[in-house]
Amino acid sequence: MLTQCQHCKKTYHLSIVELKKRKNPELLCSPCEEMLGRLKRFGSSFINLNSTNKPKSIHTSFWGLGIIVGILVLIGQLVFFEWQQVSQRPEIRLRLQQACKLIAIQCPLKTYKQPDDFEIMHNELQIINHNHYELKMVISNQGQFAQAYPAIKLKLLNFTGEVFAQRIFLAKEYLNSNPKRLIPASKAVEFSFKIALPKQKIIGYHIELI
Repeated sequence: MLTQCQHCKKTYHLSIVELKKRKNPELLCSPCEEMLGRLKRFGSSFINLNSTNKPKSIHTSFWGLGIIVGILVLIGQLVFFEWQQVSQRPEIRLRLQQACKLIAIQCPLKTYKQPDDFEIMHNELQIINHNHYELKMVISNQGQFAQAYPAIKLKLLNFTGEVFAQRIFLAKEYLNSNPKRLIPASKAVEFSFKIALPKQKIIGYHIELI
């Protein structure tokens, strides 16, 4: 068996036969004259009661296990978010949907969003009863997949063509019904919403879907 001096860390090789011969198995370290530790007999073997190796190894094992779990969680998060980003690419999303359908599982794909796939078919900004404006729009989803309603960035122009006011309207702000509903692929939708009167007169406007 092995025992080690807790002071100078020198290791001693001891045989069971040698320990059995000792009536009081207390060992002294020769270089530093420190007591190695009281050895207690268990059957035909002895253990060092002062040794801290076992508790230290258990503590180290817990730390090691915690590090491994943390790394696995991090890898899982990276895979999940990368999966969601990749699923926004049309060619890959189509293959993912086909694969999920083939193995009959529900794929947790993020809602498809590609503003460039939208086309503004019609828009009209008109004043109503001199107390508010109404923006009417018809947009078409030219993409391969159904996607959520886009945000609408509206810029208001003055006499000189400069932007004097702008705002981004989210779907939940301009839709009267469920804002989470999707626009089917190759379909057009019509909607309208009210805009408060600005301080300046509107001469022109610009719309961007984002």
